[in-house]
Amino acid sequence: MTDWREALWSIWTYAFSTPERATATFTAVLAISTICLWWSTRKLWRVTRIAAEHIPHVERAYVSGGATGVENSLEHFAVTIDNYGEPPAFIGTIWAKIVPEDELPDTPVYDPPEFGWFGGQMLKPQTSGHPTVVRLWDVVEGRVIYGRIWYRDIFKQCHSAGFILRIRGPGQTIAVANRDAYWEDRDERDLGPATRGT
Repeated sequence: MTDWREALWSIWTYAFSTPERATATFTAVLAISTICLWWSTRKLWRVTRIAAEHIPHVERAYVSGGATGVENSLEHFAVTIDNYGEPPAFIGTIWAKIVPEDELPDTPVYDPPEFGWFGGQMLKPQTSGHPTVVRLWDVVEGRVIYGRIWYRDIFKQCHSAGFILRIRGPGQTIAVANRDAYWEDRDERDLGPATRGT
């Protein structure tokens, strides 16, 4: 026998030379394997926890707003809702207003009476251009339509999405790009002002 085989054989025969030594050897092997199992389970738990925290941020409804003309009416715009997420969104309050662009504050203000309640209706995944509330345009140039949509995702978390569009003519709008505060997506405590107190 080579030296390492002789050494291994002598350790083996010593470890199992008596019942007490055999029990101690099995106990030591079991302890080492339990520690290794605990270590790998701990690493797996960390990965699973990170994935579980990540899922509600990725696999949820993502709503955005817009506006389109109303058929046979030059003076009206319908607020539209898109859901780019995979699960459905439950729509609560919709707020929209048409104002002169040069009167816009730096931070959007969402005051009554422009609130509309969409009744907690479900918006299917991958929906685009779903019409909701209608706003009257005075057919004067230099106007914008802006607003906010409050909604709930399948994880029972409430959010809101803002929008602002420049009116270019009857039924025609274009996004206003330099107003980040108006496009802000944010977490909310409920489905919006129209639902509070009801």
